[in-house]
Amino acid sequence: MRHLLAAALFAIASPATSTILVNSSFAPDSYYMGTGGDMETLSADLAGQPGGYAFGALDDAAAVAAASALFINLRMFDIGSYDDPVGQDQQFTDAEIANVNAFLATGKRVVIVGDNQSFSNWDKSILALAGNNAPDTLLGSNGLALPIVANELTEGTGPLNIIFGGSHTTGGIDLYEQQAVTLWRAQSNLLTILDVNVLDDVYGNRRFQQNVAAWLGASAATELPEPATWAAFVIGFGLIGATMRQRRFTVRSA
Repeated sequence: MRHLLAAALFAIASPATSTILVNSSFAPDSYYMGTGGDMETLSADLAGQPGGYAFGALDDAAAVAAASALFINLRMFDIGSYDDPVGQDQQFTDAEIANVNAFLATGKRVVIVGDNQSFSNWDKSILALAGNNAPDTLLGSNGLALPIVANELTEGTGPLNIIFGGSHTTGGIDLYEQQAVTLWRAQSNLLTILDVNVLDDVYGNRRFQQNVAAWLGASAATELPEPATWAAFVIGFGLIGATMRQRRFTVRSA
């Protein structure tokens, strides 16, 4: 019985591999994600993490909850061209905010990508979700930004190349100069990057791309069972124990 219990506990403590969810604003092989996209190497890095990645909708509560981590890319258009200005005004919906907040509460990791001040409504929506007290404070950043915090995201990166006037703001834990790359929440499990070009292949931030993918992959590798799963196992073990005790009592009585 003790060996059975130990084996079962080890099994539930060793998490099943699940998938990094990428928001479905970008279909595979599109402007950014997948083969031929500006983030082709980052896409390959995400695919190489435990469980890989899959596209999904942030308003799908079940899909979000089942993911190991979230990579939320710049939302700048609906279905249309890169130059469609309508998408620049997009923000998170109430359902998406609720789902992402519930996900963050589990301790699992989320990356949200913004861009320069042309996409200020999207950036403000990101910062409001992050819990920034002054989401209207968006300032321009440009050029090389040196790391100012030593952790798994900045390790081996050197200065980041920030192009086209990326945004930055106050609050959170800034990882680099110019406040464009920031960790948020008590568990530091929300990373915001307020310049999509930081993750593009052409701007020389390769090590940072790898670190971001590995950071999300670590969320997948350390995911714990949901409380309901633990409860089911505890009840099951209790029933097994009760059955074993009943059998011993029956044998002794006979």
